[in-house]
Amino acid sequence: MWLPVIIPGIEHLSDIGLVESNRERFEKEHSYIVQGVIGTRNEYKVLQVVNENESDVSVYPNMKLGSCESIYIEETTEQRCATVLKKNEDDARGKVPGHLEELLQRSSKRL
Repeated sequence: MWLPVIIPGIEHLSDIGLVESNRERFEKEHSYIVQGVIGTRNEYKVLQVVNENESDVSVYPNMKLGSCESIYIEETTEQRCATVLKKNEDDARGKVPGHLEELLQRSSKRL
């Protein structure tokens, strides 16, 4: 079941948060929120609640279901790319299965 939530102190978190379940609640009722990443600046925040019990579990307003911590993603400016090197076209054709040679010839004209 998906529940809309309010995260207290969310204005002090980064733009992305990691949500984790309350361990005591799981041990007591065998229900928990699914751990995951949430956009803290999104207008609507929803979490998935799982009940592993046969009986119903009640969720009340202001009940602590878990915690949310800031996640900081390190952005790099280093460009990375892969390069394919070949000695000559004959070597490359020899490694392509026979049923794909025609496709290689047609598509390599645009490379």
